[in-house]
Amino acid sequence: MLLNSQVRSGNRSLINSLFNGAPPYTEEEATTNHIATNVNTLESTEMALSARRHVSNAICAADPLFSINLDYGPVHKRQQWGKIIEKAINKRLVESSEFYDLREGIAGSLVLHGVGPAMWEDDQKWLQTELGIEDVLMPSNTLRSLRNLPAFAIYRSYSVNQLWKMTKGPRVDPGWNMEVVDKALAWVDKATSTLISDNWKDTWYPEKMVERFKEDGGCYQSDMVPTVDAYDFFYWDDDGEGWWSRA
Repeated sequence: MLLNSQVRSGNRSLINSLFNGAPPYTEEEATTNHIATNVNTLESTEMALSARRHVSNAICAADPLFSINLDYGPVHKRQQWGKIIEKAINKRLVESSEFYDLREGIAGSLVLHGVGPAMWEDDQKWLQTELGIEDVLMPSNTLRSLRNLPAFAIYRSYSVNQLWKMTKGPRVDPGWNMEVVDKALAWVDKATSTLISDNWKDTWYPEKMVERFKEDGGCYQSDMVPTVDAYDFFYWDDDGEGWWSRA
């Protein structure tokens, strides 16, 4: 899936570059085709900003953001109880800067690429995590209904602090291979002590390379904290009644 996504990723990286303000042609293309004017007028950036503003208003300015209509309990109490629950949930959403940052990120991805993926990290956290479209690997020819989807993968990048919190403590998912986790944590600790990080892993993700170049000019070594990178692999398990399993 990663190999087959390279062409699509390359196309998306060109879109990202254009909207980030890069010239429409590379220096080689401009020289070969005798193009005298190779300037990004930022018209596309302005259009994207306007579109993003409309999408953000649509998904962030709803009142209320979360609605409750109870279908249980005493009939004469359902509306009152529903309003109490609705107010409590919306208060948490409205006061969460992370929630609005998530919705803004989804809006930006939606405008550029038509998809704004996000997922829950586990079954406890209410706030989703924003994903880049390049982080979601799905087989080609998957139907929009997903009824022919046998498996998919999510690319994850964990800092040592994130991985430590997920694998240490009283309520740790028993599915972790702690031997591998401990080796990964030791590797990050050693890499951090050298004060050197790298971007080589982003060569598989042209979109990430474009964003890194926008951020730091394309440094091969930078001050980024080393990370442990992995894939969450989900597959349809036909045993019994059938369910999604995670590896």
